[in-house]
Amino acid sequence: MDRKCENCGKDFKTPPSQVRLRGGKYCSRKCYDESRHHTSICVFCGKTYNLGREHHASKERKYCSNLCRISDTKKISFECFYCKKIFFDSPSRKRIFCGKDCQRRYRTIRPKPINKEKECDNCGIKFIIKYDRQRFCSRDCSSYWLSNVRNKGENHPKYKGNIKQRYSYPSIFYKIRKDIIKIHNGECLICGNPASSVHHIDYDKENNYIDNLVLLCNRCHAKTNTNREEWKERINHLIGCW
Repeated sequence: MDRKCENCGKDFKTPPSQVRLRGGKYCSRKCYDESRHHTSICVFCGKTYNLGREHHASKERKYCSNLCRISDTKKISFECFYCKKIFFDSPSRKRIFCGKDCQRRYRTIRPKPINKEKECDNCGIKFIIKYDRQRFCSRDCSSYWLSNVRNKGENHPKYKGNIKQRYSYPSIFYKIRKDIIKIHNGECLICGNPASSVHHIDYDKENNYIDNLVLLCNRCHAKTNTNREEWKERINHLIGCW
């Protein structure tokens, strides 16, 4: 079948099967590749670059790279916060330093030293300060005050109450615990596996009577922390059947 190349306009022959499969449009592989890549000129640097097939119709790409696209944006003048030098940049960046050197130097600036007498907040000894923020005569006084005054007990930012008081048991509990293990022969009341954890049926740590204590394994003991009312009824039922 006679066909005309859609790229160079040359006449060529192709099998009818290629036309049925929507092929046979180009005379050679070279023309096919050229049809997929069209050239364009960058509006910023004037460089010639290839356009992809998706840009053939619209040709929305105006720049050969992201660097040219960013460089072509309208820039305004800024004054460096450190060296007072005028520099230009995009208004969206909102820079206050002309470079990393000025930014690094600004961070290392310290106020001019002053010589004043002040009393240490920890030991009370008078010493000469160089800066207004100095509160301690030495690093040892500073460390001691932080660990023993500011961040001790309730003053600590992560303080959540006395852990020993929240999780400790009365001394009589540890005496009765051995008897509970002997009564249950070291077996869990629920599953029958070897056990060593003594559980309060009513969840009251002060109620340490034998009738309120049962022996559970660690796995079953962890389950009883949820749905407490249901576990009370279930354990009382098991005790009645035991």
